[in-house]
Amino acid sequence: MAAVAYIVAGIFGYIAFADGTSEEDLDKYFSDNILSAPYMTDDGKTPVVIYISLFGMMIVVVFATPFCVLPTKDSIEEVRNKKFTPKENIFWTIVLNLTVCAISCAF
Repeated sequence: MAAVAYIVAGIFGYIAFADGTSEEDLDKYFSDNILSAPYMTDDGKTPVVIYISLFGMMIVVVFATPFCVLPTKDSIEEVRNKKFTPKENIFWTIVLNLTVCAISCAF
């Protein structure tokens, strides 16, 4: 199902950006932020739909992070060969979540 979603997103991305745009234009659009879309209204403003989409992607990252943190904590416990105490569990949860969110914000 995920592969189908990626393929569909790729097809629509190709359709959206395959309008004869030059490489220089694409480099300008994506030089600072890969999430920047070259969609502009006639008055040069970004449509609200783009902001809603970016907000949706942010929500997905925020809610998907804990599903990645749990297996990471389990791996750390396996390497230590010892279960976390409740305080260690909270500590590692916070550290891993902040690390993942910091990396996401950097990108």
